[in-house]
Amino acid sequence: MKFFVLIIPLFFSFKNAPAQLPDGLPNTKELIKQNRVLIKYVYSFKSKLDSVPTNIHTYDTLGNILSSKTVSANGGYSWVDTFIYDNNHYLVKHIGSSDSKIKTLGIYTTDANGKLIRYQIHNDDSSTINGISDYDENGRVISSVIYDDKGDSTKTNTFYNGSGLVTKFIASTKLYGTSIHTTDYDLSGKIIYRSIIDPESEIFTKYKYEPDGINYETITTVIYKNKKENKKMVNKGKRSYYSNGLAFEFFHFSNSNQVSWERAYYTYY
Repeated sequence: MKFFVLIIPLFFSFKNAPAQLPDGLPNTKELIKQNRVLIKYVYSFKSKLDSVPTNIHTYDTLGNILSSKTVSANGGYSWVDTFIYDNNHYLVKHIGSSDSKIKTLGIYTTDANGKLIRYQIHNDDSSTINGISDYDENGRVISSVIYDDKGDSTKTNTFYNGSGLVTKFIASTKLYGTSIHTTDYDLSGKIIYRSIIDPESEIFTKYKYEPDGINYETITTVIYKNKKENKKMVNKGKRSYYSNGLAFEFFHFSNSNQVSWERAYYTYY
């Protein structure tokens, strides 16, 4: 989890405007834009009687995310992310707040082509995270250095296949070690296998698609390296989509027991 906090800015595609929350499809932003989605409501159910959304995301007409809110049990917002763009629709600021207090502030600098070249994230504990990215001739991020004011740094390298899809992502840090993410695709570019290996665990996920090529099931095996109990866990998921490709429903099973499911509903412009 700490790895993810450090490297999350690298998943933002600034040349094409940043930061769609991943729904499992590589072109979610374009689908949001094409369908003119105004608000996406995500409901997480533990029982069929639940009716309160757990996350609410709003977008502009270009598909850029404007806000992401986490709904608390009392109906308020336990966390709110706000994204601010310049006149060219490139992200310049990200504000994370809780209880109406700013907890994190991100400042982003892009070049004339919209590539992210530098960012700085200020946290409410007075700590600061800085990042610098390098690109290849095709405008894709291939490496970056992330460092904080406590002396820790993270170096990343990203590798692509001939179709421009990410096949490997490596993040190395003094404090947490090295995390290696790999992804395999079929001939049409759909994800069929993913793995994440770090010092604490190994996670392997297989994707099985239905005949429509859109809906799929996943089987995830988690192996913990440093725990005497629960050394291995098998999770299953099933995701179904609207006909337009937007995420609709996801079922989650842990060791064959259904533990939760999510549904997404949309309001349009």
